[in-house]
Amino acid sequence: MAPRKRNPENKGLPLRWCYQHGAYYYQVPPGLEMQWDAKRKFKLGRTLPDAYTVWAQRIPGSREARTVGELLDRYAAEVVPAKAPKTQQSNIPAIKRLKAVFGHMPLETLKPKHVYQYLDKRGARVAAKREIEVLSHTYTKAIEWGLIEAHPIKGKVIRAGTPPRTRYVEDWEIVEALSVAGPVLRVDQTTHGFEARRSPWATHGGYPRGWDPCGAPQDR
Repeated sequence: MAPRKRNPENKGLPLRWCYQHGAYYYQVPPGLEMQWDAKRKFKLGRTLPDAYTVWAQRIPGSREARTVGELLDRYAAEVVPAKAPKTQQSNIPAIKRLKAVFGHMPLETLKPKHVYQYLDKRGARVAAKREIEVLSHTYTKAIEWGLIEAHPIKGKVIRAGTPPRTRYVEDWEIVEALSVAGPVLRVDQTTHGFEARRSPWATHGGYPRGWDPCGAPQDR
């Protein structure tokens, strides 16, 4: 018997999650009610970040993610809650959208072509590129957790045409950038990058032409 099709509002949510009456709920498996305050349906929270935070407290992240969806669930439970509130608010919807497309795929089957297909079909190109950044960092964490040996898309997908950001870069984004940088750039960034990202120039698309962040004028 085929599994029942999920309602559109529940698509991309973890297994047994549902959205009802303005909140996210977990449908407790039979026999486990006492672990969930003796409830058959446990309220996780009104927002996705809140729901994932409660979920992480109640259920430890799966140590053996087998699919992209399971990996994204672990990332949402263990990594996203430690990010800045605004980043959480953008990451959680991105994870939900990514799961709807990639969630069924075995962890090691993701290829650059799948990412390019996603970018082409997504429509909202800036949002799509932000979502792929989340997917890429999720796979970086998968390597850290010992789930895979090599990153399937890092350095293999070119994201061109994204307008400059007008916010501070977070530490996890710097780590992601440094992981694919050459040794000279890594040295420069680790020496100067943390100060540079707090300057007005860094948050409005980079340094003025002719300016070297190390202190020496560049050739024009």
